[in-house]
Amino acid sequence: MTITVIFTTYNSPDWLEKVLWGFSCQSRRPDQIVVADDGSGPETRERIEAMREATGLSIDHVWQEDDGFRKTRILNRAIVASRGDYLIFTDGDCIPRADFVETHVEHAEPGHFLSGGYFKLPMETSRAITREDILEGRCFDVAWLEANGLQPTLKSAKLTARGRRQKWLNALTPTGATWNGHNASGWREDIVAANGFAASLLSSPFPFRHTREPFCWQDALAAHAFDGQVFVGHGLAVDQLDHADDVATVIGHRHDQHRTR
Repeated sequence: MTITVIFTTYNSPDWLEKVLWGFSCQSRRPDQIVVADDGSGPETRERIEAMREATGLSIDHVWQEDDGFRKTRILNRAIVASRGDYLIFTDGDCIPRADFVETHVEHAEPGHFLSGGYFKLPMETSRAITREDILEGRCFDVAWLEANGLQPTLKSAKLTARGRRQKWLNALTPTGATWNGHNASGWREDIVAANGFAASLLSSPFPFRHTREPFCWQDALAAHAFDGQVFVGHGLAVDQLDHADDVATVIGHRHDQHRTR
């Protein structure tokens, strides 16, 4: 099974870099990352190019002109550009724990999608996180987070829980049966069959255009990420998608028609 990670960004290269460092040290590296860019300036493209070189990750940059908030359109273009059998969606300001991809892969089932949560940090703490903190896992250590501005809560226990304790905590506070764009995954063929995201339904529990056979939901053991409290939206672009958002009608187009952004 090949894995593609998809997340959106918009003029937030520093948060984008932190996220990519997180994916560089996964226990199961994704085979492809697609950055779905809703109209950022050239600094984002330059940062992606630098991170591609620094991390060795396979990163595609799908870009569209800045014409207001068009998250679902760029997500659909990212789905078309994806090559993985299984797609994991997150946000451009959520740093994945080292077992994030592995957890989604472990619990993937045909006809099901997975949905997890996130751990929101104050801006002070978010800004304190460095590349080394991500690579060495300190940004998921409760003591380090509290030393850098996080107020302790009962939810903090989920950051370091593993094994039986992790299962118990997830059972005690399960993720709702909704598609959570900051931490969700599903089979590419199912998402394509649903014809991608509907522009008016992104904030709904099931944001797809239609499903011939609706997804079943299964709770994911979520990797707990940080939210920088900046813009939260959640490379190759297909020429035909410049004027069309219909995933099903463009999914079979030849990939030599792609252009790099």
